[in-house]
Amino acid sequence: MAVSAPPQTRAPGILEQVPDGVQFIGGVWTPAKHGETIAVINPASGEHLRSVPRGGADDVAEAVSAAAAAFPKWRDLSATQRGNLIRRWGDICNQHAEDIAILECLEVGKPFKGPANVGDRAIYFAGLADKLTGDTLPSANPNVLGITLREPYGVCGSIVPWNFPPHLMMSDVAPAIAAGNTIVVKPPEDAPITCLYLAKLAQEAGIPDGVINVVTGYGSEAGSALPLHPLVRHMSFTGSPETGSKVMTACAQRLIPLHLELGGKSPQVVLRDADLNAAVPHIVRNFTSNAGQVCVAGTRLVVDQSVRSQIVEAIAAEMERVRVGHWYEDVDMGPLISKK
Repeated sequence: MAVSAPPQTRAPGILEQVPDGVQFIGGVWTPAKHGETIAVINPASGEHLRSVPRGGADDVAEAVSAAAAAFPKWRDLSATQRGNLIRRWGDICNQHAEDIAILECLEVGKPFKGPANVGDRAIYFAGLADKLTGDTLPSANPNVLGITLREPYGVCGSIVPWNFPPHLMMSDVAPAIAAGNTIVVKPPEDAPITCLYLAKLAQEAGIPDGVINVVTGYGSEAGSALPLHPLVRHMSFTGSPETGSKVMTACAQRLIPLHLELGGKSPQVVLRDADLNAAVPHIVRNFTSNAGQVCVAGTRLVVDQSVRSQIVEAIAAEMERVRVGHWYEDVDMGPLISKK
């Protein structure tokens, strides 16, 4: 798909698609209860992109209440209808795939590499909405029918990191709502704009108000309040092991299920007879992609001792060819997410 105009010239108009200083609760753009905001900064230039609410426990409570109110009707909608609405959301995301990618580049700093495939994730899970079946079980009594029935949890919570916010939000939201749940998302304070934009597109697709809610704020405030709310029945967290352990502790206290995706130290293995001319460029891309801010970045090399010196020299030479710059330039790597 060709870009209709240079991405940097389109960025201001795309930013205007997300209102300033508000979050998305019950289908309504609303400020934080206490009126405070957080500045979202372009990490490459220091440019102020948007302000978002500094939500806290009160904002989380409002969003959870909206999700709980929307849950009965969404749960009782047929799985086919839910799937059709999510598929429409995916189609709209695909229509705006370049806009989604540009927003993510602006707030994360990664180089623009073309349209985002977020919509395809929604379409995939839309197809699973009517595939959630139970089992018919054998019974010792011929007059008794034993079956299992899969039911949604209710309100789910999702805490999304800043390295791939739209993709990771969709990976939590689409399967949760396909199964009949409603959800409250706490996006990263460093990069919340794309997540808010996805919520707007979901509303345009006809997904009912309250099914998807986005509360912005810091992890220690809005994020920590989410798993502790008594109406949240399932949590998902992607981020650091340190914060993940805190989320796990909160979920354990309430005995609610939790899905964790945490950081790793992923090895790349180089055998003695490897073609280094082919391998080294891939090795470098695997740990410079998104400035190395990836949970599966190949930042650990396991090599045969006999080729160690060759590998070190080849990687050093390849690293010198890595181009660093702004997201709209023809470069390999952008900035880190923030100075901290």
